[in-house]
Amino acid sequence: MPEMAPGNLRTFILRLNSYKNIKAKKIYIITDKEKYYKKKLVTEYLARLKIEIIFLPSYSSNLNLTERLWKFFRVFKEVLQNYKSAKI
Repeated sequence: MPEMAPGNLRTFILRLNSYKNIKAKKIYIITDKEKYYKKKLVTEYLARLKIEIIFLPSYSSNLNLTERLWKFFRVFKEVLQNYKSAKI
């Protein structure tokens, strides 16, 4: 890993290293279209580790579990605020 790799890229490569010892013919990672996933450094590394990235379509927050979780918390926060402000 290059010394000057940006933080997110460095973290991603370190995470990929944790998949090295998995005994599988191929590993699939489903993710958003972050720019650093397409960098030459990453694509070459993924090829060596037999990992393929499947990119989610643009503007598909319904398929992204993290986005769904954030939506749940936003709605939950609203429910709590309404409950606290309601007169019982």
